[in-house]
Amino acid sequence: MKYKYKAMTSEGKEVEGTVDANDKAAAVRQLREHGWHTYDIFEQQFREPTEEEIKNNKRREKINAQCEQAEKFYEMGKAKQELASQLTLKLLTDTAKIEANMEHGLYVAKARAAMIYLKSLKHEGFTHAEAMQIVSQTEFE
Repeated sequence: MKYKYKAMTSEGKEVEGTVDANDKAAAVRQLREHGWHTYDIFEQQFREPTEEEIKNNKRREKINAQCEQAEKFYEMGKAKQELASQLTLKLLTDTAKIEANMEHGLYVAKARAAMIYLKSLKHEGFTHAEAMQIVSQTEFE
């Protein structure tokens, strides 16, 4: 008998096709030998799919699309988290430089101007991180 299947490879790629086997369990075993995990397998019949099968396939496709979208959002979140970590490190470094300059009496006027500018930006509604980023890109004379 021929069994039509949809499966996922160990790399996460969807595959579909048909396999010859004596029964459904044997078909699943054959696919597992390839390292594939079946999520839809049925005896191939020469008939039109039922309304329920069509509905289930549409649901499955919608779920797969939602999973793909969720994975993209997850990857975007990881990228944003990495960027935030890098910005935080830069801001901490910049803050430490300003504080060191103030402690050693170097560039006191510039440091004061930067701090005043930082406070004014925060007063205008910028977050501390946003204000620090603007200040770090500003040259004070």
